[in-house]
Amino acid sequence: MLASVGMVLVVGAATSASAQSYSAATTCESLAGTSLPNNSTITVAQTVSTGTFVNPDGSGTQTKLPTFCRVSGYSQPVSGSHTGWEVWLPVSGWVGRYQQVGNGGANGVLYYSRVGDMVKRNYVAAATDGGHTGASNWDVTNVLRPVDIQ
Repeated sequence: MLASVGMVLVVGAATSASAQSYSAATTCESLAGTSLPNNSTITVAQTVSTGTFVNPDGSGTQTKLPTFCRVSGYSQPVSGSHTGWEVWLPVSGWVGRYQQVGNGGANGVLYYSRVGDMVKRNYVAAATDGGHTGASNWDVTNVLRPVDIQ
């Protein structure tokens, strides 16, 4: 699911200008209106300037990041599901690679530091919370979980 969202954003950004560089002032923010599969919604589409970035969940601060396009949202492939995700696209120097970062165990968290590490390498990178936040919300008997983590 997230791979399809990520690829829609990558292709949209790449085809709007060149695959190696695009105008963040017009392209990144315009991703907010992108039609996405799996009943997905973009909640944030913003250009983040070179330097320091404070992770939205309070898990820390990242330094030495290049300028990137941060796209955040959620997908609801079935009623009652809610999978949060982030896709970060380097504004320039993209090496043509996409990295889906994992978060181990029962998911439940977006690892911003792992996404940031990949953006530093000029990859497009993405992460998901697997359909819930924190380990306490995980319930293998919940029939939505297999749909959310696909």
